[in-house]
Amino acid sequence: MSDDTFMWFLLLIGIIIMGSVPFLYFLMFLEHWGVLPPCAAPRRTNE
Repeated sequence: MSDDTFMWFLLLIGIIIMGSVPFLYFLMFLEHWGVLPPCAAPRRTNE
């Protein structure tokens, strides 16, 4: 496993530990940078 993959693994674990809200923001961040398609990030409709 390369160092880059390990860093992403640690980031993923940290997000899971912090909870689902930071993970939703992370998905929106990926979508914003074009990593994920728009349909991949769940929308918060009860704001």
